[in-house]
Amino acid sequence: MAIDVKSLTQIISDFRKLQSKDSVSPESLGAILQRIADLLATAGTSDTVTAIQTLLNGFKAAG
Repeated sequence: MAIDVKSLTQIISDFRKLQSKDSVSPESLGAILQRIADLLATAGTSDTVTAIQTLLNGFKAAG
């Protein structure tokens, strides 16, 4: 099961759209990196994914 990276992709896309008039400052880069860190903090571990997959397989088997 892949991790949903839509939010991270959107952050990267927004960053790439910055124009020279909106040049990257330490503050704006820090804000972007913090958003990425916040997303990563909510990501589950592979153990979590395995447990959820096991539950899902059990539900499918039960019908």
